[in-house]
Amino acid sequence: MPFSHPLQTAAILCVVANLASAQTDSAVPPPDVITITVGDRPLKIPAPEGFVRCDGIDADWDQITTSVLPANNHMQVTFGTPADQEAIRKGEPTDYSRNFNVQSIRSLETQEIGEKTFASLRQNMKKELLAMRDKIEADVQKLVKQGNREVSEQYGVDVALSINDVAMLGFFEESDTAIGFTMAMKLGAANPQGGRDESRAVVAAIMTPVNGRLVNLYSTAPYKTEADQKEVERSVTAWRDAIIAANPRVKGPALGFDWEQVIRSSIIGGAIGAVVMLFQLFRRKSASTPVG
Repeated sequence: MPFSHPLQTAAILCVVANLASAQTDSAVPPPDVITITVGDRPLKIPAPEGFVRCDGIDADWDQITTSVLPANNHMQVTFGTPADQEAIRKGEPTDYSRNFNVQSIRSLETQEIGEKTFASLRQNMKKELLAMRDKIEADVQKLVKQGNREVSEQYGVDVALSINDVAMLGFFEESDTAIGFTMAMKLGAANPQGGRDESRAVVAAIMTPVNGRLVNLYSTAPYKTEADQKEVERSVTAWRDAIIAANPRVKGPALGFDWEQVIRSSIIGGAIGAVVMLFQLFRRKSASTPVG
């Protein structure tokens, strides 16, 4: 079974910035800082500039964002635009085409994984990542099938989500404190007219230790040009830098783990933002289609 191993799940935390309305026009408002708990360890997550927290507002929304996660993946927090947040509050379909999230791995949440731990195994992790890039689509398909079932039961309609042509676009960071890689994928969903809508998404992911705990950071966007790839890579890197600066630096022991399963979880976790984006497209089109 592809997700039976306890280390096979990754958790996505999306972090977003609420701009403080009390600031003057000439001042740059500080980002919101959200404190999450990974195991017994608090982590401070400054929000990406211009984005706001989207989870914890509506139970149905939270169900959608977690419906395709394996049980051991821990979705910590999700973020979209202020317009997305407002739509969620009103119970309306969102755009959510541009989003961030952070995940942790439940079975590793109490393990001390600091910068020393990460650095000692970075090359092995990259090797596993390269070895798995041609196999990951089958695992993603299983998650999409699960998500289709749960979302379709919840809303009483077959959304027929699909993710195909999952491709690794390469690494944008390789350091002793992080591995950053980018994926592209083709998305499909049924539309109210009986046809199918298709689009492409690009996801930049960073695996990094924060305050002695391993987290995965994701930035997702529609994929039309190379500029979209550069933007998700830039934004998730800037976000990671802010998160590292907000937390204590922990070296940690040089211990070994089943990094193949950790890498698999990190790749699979990147599909979640794209799946939610696709489902919201289906909801918007359904809401705008006249009945009768």
